[in-house]
Amino acid sequence: MAYNQWQLAEFGIISKRTGEIYDAELRIQKRRGSKFMKIWQDTGWTERISKLQGNSLKVLIYLLEVATWENRVPGTKGVAVGMGMKQPHVSKAYRELVRSDLLQKREDGYRLNHMFCWMGTDAQLQQVLALENKELLRIK
Repeated sequence: MAYNQWQLAEFGIISKRTGEIYDAELRIQKRRGSKFMKIWQDTGWTERISKLQGNSLKVLIYLLEVATWENRVPGTKGVAVGMGMKQPHVSKAYRELVRSDLLQKREDGYRLNHMFCWMGTDAQLQQVLALENKELLRIK
């Protein structure tokens, strides 16, 4: 991928708990016309990703490439075919990615965690966050 397809913005993130300012980068990749994927860096995900090895890391990278609107990704069969891997290996990678909270299993299939990256509009992300907050309040 050519470097000019990326936009880079540097900013600080302020911890609500401590008030500490963290340096961060937001990389926005233009994909398929007007669609964008945002990937948040330096927000704690690096540690989770660094623990991944082998097929789990390969599958995560593949999922970042094929993720569609609102972080939807194919199931294990589709990924196995797309990557030329055996489905049991992909299933094991999915389990590890779910344990790492990088991938979420939902009623409508799998999605990448919206707190790690987001493929969609800011308004859609705000809707997802609002629904998540409602669920948390309901559980309490």
